[in-house]
Amino acid sequence: MEVELGAVGSYRVISDTVQAAEALAYQWPVRTGPQWLTAMQACLDALEVQVDAEVARKSFIASRQRWCEH
Repeated sequence: MEVELGAVGSYRVISDTVQAAEALAYQWPVRTGPQWLTAMQACLDALEVQVDAEVARKSFIASRQRWCEH
């Protein structure tokens, strides 16, 4: 998926769980709150094969939607 991070018009393609975790950890505009924490934990769990990558993907999208509401 493609997400806008940082400056307006600055897009990044997120193609796997590692990239999603990196974006959440280092580039996410709002690195607090329950949606961000859930997404971060889901990505880490997926990396450790504790949950399916689809769970991490859905959490990542939910975190992005919550951030866009602000």
